[in-house]
Amino acid sequence: MIRIKAAAPRLADKGRIQPAPGDDMRLPIALSVFAVLAATPALADWQADLRRQMATQEACNVDYFSHVTERQIGNRVLISAKVHCEDKRTFDADWDDQKRQFKVRRCGEVEAC
Repeated sequence: MIRIKAAAPRLADKGRIQPAPGDDMRLPIALSVFAVLAATPALADWQADLRRQMATQEACNVDYFSHVTERQIGNRVLISAKVHCEDKRTFDADWDDQKRQFKVRRCGEVEAC
């Protein structure tokens, strides 16, 4: 429940305005959380495509993506991401504009990628 109190702000030392004691700060916090959630984009199409490709090509149920880079240079789209599977395997995936799919490389036990 969000309550708004109509208490006037008071001036603190150095001229800064501060809320009166007991002011309810739940509304500003709720609005801040809402703004962050509203700014979060929906799952990108390429992420759904990569999840499907990983499932069929590598038998990987994607847990999450990291190190994601999305760029457009001229008419080319560049996408790269690290794919983390639920079974703890890790892959590097780079979008191949010519083949219209991701080029996938498995990260080795010792090799860093």
